[in-house]
Amino acid sequence: MSFVPYLSFNGQAREALTAYAQIFGATDLQLMAFSDAPPETAPPETAPPGTAPAGAAPAGAEKLIMHGQFSAGGSTLMAADMPGNPPDGMASPSVFHGAANAETAARVFAALSERGQIILPLGQTFWSPCFGMLKDRFGTTWMITLAA
Repeated sequence: MSFVPYLSFNGQAREALTAYAQIFGATDLQLMAFSDAPPETAPPETAPPGTAPAGAAPAGAEKLIMHGQFSAGGSTLMAADMPGNPPDGMASPSVFHGAANAETAARVFAALSERGQIILPLGQTFWSPCFGMLKDRFGTTWMITLAA
């Protein structure tokens, strides 16, 4: 059994997933825009106001990401834009990343914190020789440490 983080964005999923894929060295970034959905997923004329089937894009949201994902280091990260239902500033749980070594942890931490906010600088703690927390420019909170 595995658990995969699924992040919600308000129009930034393409930019966020592209940045994350580059930071983590992924080569399999997949992005599906709402405009890529088959036409038969458009809401029927008889649908109650405000309802739409999965894949139907609200007006003006066609280029937003319906689903995106990439894999790196044996893990997968998924995300989507949630048009019409903006998330509460990414109030979801933090994403925890265990880096292979201190150099990788420092590189990832620096890249994610660019234009973001450092919550706890990367450094030694009583539970880890290398741990730090930050909120990136997309509003995602990250916990970076060394893999066990």
